Amino acid sequence: MKRILVDFGGYELRNLGDVAMLMVTVFRLRELFSQADIHVFTQEPERLQSLIPNVTPVSLDGRNQWGMTWNIFGALHKIL
Repeated sequence: MKRILVDFGGYELRNLGDVAMLMVTVFRLRELFSQADIHVFTQEPERLQSLIPNVTPVSLDGRNQWGMTWNIFGALHKIL
């Protein structure tokens, strides 16, 4: 089964324009990959679930570690 991770930038889900774009993105991904699990980075997992119930919220903790200076991959994470 495919898993899709969406990083859209409006992590707190307060900007209605960002939320609308996220909803369209999830809708289109569902059309293309109907069996895929869609995961979304967010700071507000409950809010995400109330707005788009068919996605899985993902904490920003792991994502934020990629930007830390002590990252084991050094500058490679910036290229990726």
